[in-house]
Amino acid sequence: MSKGELLGWARSHLECMRDTYLYGETNRCTAEAADQLRRVGYQHMAELLGGLAWQKAQYPVAGVSAFWVRCDK
Repeated sequence: MSKGELLGWARSHLECMRDTYLYGETNRCTAEAADQLRRVGYQHMAELLGGLAWQKAQYPVAGVSAFWVRCDK
């Protein structure tokens, strides 16, 4: 999803107090998206470094909220 879609999606799908793992196209994109969520109350954000490498490596995400954010607005 794009960063522009992020807040609306988060508000309808994520609990503010739940641990959430976020990764984006780049580390910078991930950090910007995490900051955006933290500003509106999502404090349990973990930023997965490595961008799409996390997805390509097929690391397990069962039982956690993980989603990918595109760098475009």
